[in-house]
Amino acid sequence: VLIEALSRISVPFECAIIGDGNFKGYCQVLAQRLQIADHIHFTGFLPQTEIRNYYREATVAVMSSIWPEPFGASGLEGMRYGLPVVAFNAGGIKEWLIDGHNGFLIPWMDRGCFATRVEQLLCDKPLARQLGENAWNLVHQAYDIPSYIDGLENILLELQGETHAKVHA
Repeated sequence: VLIEALSRISVPFECAIIGDGNFKGYCQVLAQRLQIADHIHFTGFLPQTEIRNYYREATVAVMSSIWPEPFGASGLEGMRYGLPVVAFNAGGIKEWLIDGHNGFLIPWMDRGCFATRVEQLLCDKPLARQLGENAWNLVHQAYDIPSYIDGLENILLELQGETHAKVHA
């Protein structure tokens, strides 16, 4: 869906698709067929230290998942680098992506709207910076990752203790 949306963009762009998956080969062929393969780079798996460099160079983070993501943490990762996010309204993404505030929440499967919003951010750098600043503020205030992980660890430790107590009771 992302590649189909990107094929509608009329301004120059470069897109890095980080990671691997079952559809990588299909996506590479699709990019060739839609004549945008020169603009899309499939990096494969990268360690976090290298992924950071891509975020630092980016104008926008896109999240093209159409699966109802329970939360969609990769969007928050982009926001940690001050990037606005463009994502489909799928699952829990609307919990952190506020349309027009820290990016754009796109109606599910609307490739045209997705392309329009990505192109808008590529062309309007002041808007991209403002939404990115809002994204950075939101993620650091509401979704501080270390605190979030600490909270999850505490919940898991509590559950482990309850399970351990029940087994030995």
